[in-house]
Amino acid sequence: MSRVTRSQVVSLSAFVGRLFVAMAITAVAGRALSPDDFGFFTLIGTCFVVVHLVIDLGTREAAGREIARDWGQERRVLEGLLGWRLLAALVVAGVIMTAAGWEPRSERRWIWWGMAATALVMAWSGLTVVFQVRQIVGRPALVRFSHQGMVLGGAAAVLILDLPAVCFAGLLVLRELLNAVWFQGLAVRVLGQRPRPALRERGLGPFLRSAWIQGVARLLHIGHFPASVLLVSLLGDAGELGRYSAAFRPANAVLVVPWLLLMPFLPVLAARLGEEPERFRSAARSAAALLSGGAVLVGAAGWMLAPDVLEVLYQDHYARAPEVIDALRWLMVGLAGTFLAATSSSILLAQRREKELLVFALARAVLQVAGYLILVPRAGLVGAAVATAASEWIIALVMMRRVPGIWASPLVVVPGAVVGALLFLLPGAPWVRLLVGAGLCILAAFCLFRSSAVRRSRE
Repeated sequence: MSRVTRSQVVSLSAFVGRLFVAMAITAVAGRALSPDDFGFFTLIGTCFVVVHLVIDLGTREAAGREIARDWGQERRVLEGLLGWRLLAALVVAGVIMTAAGWEPRSERRWIWWGMAATALVMAWSGLTVVFQVRQIVGRPALVRFSHQGMVLGGAAAVLILDLPAVCFAGLLVLRELLNAVWFQGLAVRVLGQRPRPALRERGLGPFLRSAWIQGVARLLHIGHFPASVLLVSLLGDAGELGRYSAAFRPANAVLVVPWLLLMPFLPVLAARLGEEPERFRSAARSAAALLSGGAVLVGAAGWMLAPDVLEVLYQDHYARAPEVIDALRWLMVGLAGTFLAATSSSILLAQRREKELLVFALARAVLQVAGYLILVPRAGLVGAAVATAASEWIIALVMMRRVPGIWASPLVVVPGAVVGALLFLLPGAPWVRLLVGAGLCILAAFCLFRSSAVRRSRE
């Protein structure tokens, strides 16, 4: 088993564990909180995703690429990375503090203040690139899983002790703080030294010149899905945000899958581009086959299992609302488009075509905002989901046309199509359908990994 394959297997295994814990947290919060409080809980979690993206601005991917090409520059690159993240964290913390002043409820203002303080510590999370380039995924995955379990245990304690609902959001702040502290310690241990942020002569300028374009593009590409929660919070009322959150949280749990698959693969692409162009093209086609098959699988299974997911998670709270079911279905369709876009994005990054990636990201943002302005007033949360899915698919297909030679064999759609057909015919209680669906998805994913079209990506 190659290092890339091992990293993918460990990452996906850890993700499955975190996914179950995340769904348990969603079930507890969705059943215990009012739509207003549940919406705020989801908003805080989404804001942390955006904070991560803004502080990072794609620089971790750039750092991984530069280190893979020249290991002798690792310290300089890491110092430039930390310098940028510290500067960005200061700006982000100031914005959050300003936004906290607009919060009318005093207990929620404390959550915003805690997020601002945590953002400063998150600057050091950039050192996780050390794990990426060394294909070390076990220990970081264990840290994330344990802290996710802490949130679940804390949620149970909040209910047992009858603490205020805002404590649910406070647990998210604590989780991010612990993640940042632990990742810094682990990275320093692996390096055997503690890099210092480089604000001037120690490498920040050259590093940012190579990274800022792809960073903004990465922010827009990954952040467009979480941005839907922010847009709904601005265009809808508190109740609508809560209902949209009920659909968004299970869909968002799957959002990281394509990036988990591609994260160990990006340094390999970068290394092969200059030295082995034929192997680069072969590996790119294989990665595209894997993600294309995954797109069909996620879209088909998500559409068929949406009512069952809501029933198991929330019981009668949101499962009987047709608009929540439709919103979840369209969000899963949008996630399928994300799988397609992820491959093209990684190839464009490896080829240093960051400006093209930025153009695509800006185009998607314009399409998404325009779709929200048109559809949300008419169709509410379903309109928001449709706008998200449509903008994702339009840009994903255009991007694939700009990366010639990566269109996958039509056979990669067979596992997902079969799973969708079987779930359409499958009767039974929601939890039975979910268990059978999970088994079918695992079997389909195994078939994709073992297919000849994908096998070259693991060489």
